Amino acid sequence: MILGHVPGMILDDVFLKQSEIAVDVKTQLEASMQPFGYGISKVLITDVIPDDRVKASMNSINAALRDQEAAKAQGEAKRILLVAQAEAEKQAKILQGEGIAGEREAVAKGLQKSILEIKDAVPGVSESDVLAILALTQHYDTLKAIGASDHTNTILVPHTPDAVGALMSQLRNTFAVGTVMGKVASGDK
Repeated sequence: MILGHVPGMILDDVFLKQSEIAVDVKTQLEASMQPFGYGISKVLITDVIPDDRVKASMNSINAALRDQEAAKAQGEAKRILLVAQAEAEKQAKILQGEGIAGEREAVAKGLQKSILEIKDAVPGVSESDVLAILALTQHYDTLKAIGASDHTNTILVPHTPDAVGALMSQLRNTFAVGTVMGKVASGDK
């Protein structure tokens, strides 16, 4: 009777449908035992014991499925981590950019304030003279910072006042060309 059901089933279904198989066996046993005066009250199928090779195969399949699920979960966890790291780097760069912009704005305001204070303190001094003095001061501050650091390599920088003057001349020429090009582009002459 059981041999009529089980061979046509997948082993997983045998485990899942034990109670249905028990009902079918009870019905068939009752039909064949009733003529002899016996009644069947219940049929219990308590354990399905497949061959050892089948058990090993089933365990191997289950282990492979679990490994596959674990690999998917680990892959998803790595993806989430990479996305979170990328978002954190993006946010850090945004904040760094805002910090640099704020620093540059503060430097520009500080330079403007210095220029106005020097012009007020020294009558007759031109803005270009004030800019040259500030550029020379910043030049020497930079050299001082390079020399004070333990982690700097040798840098060859012109360090005479004439070099600062040449730098200022190059900056003035650059601003002058930019101003002329801006007027040409806008149609002013």
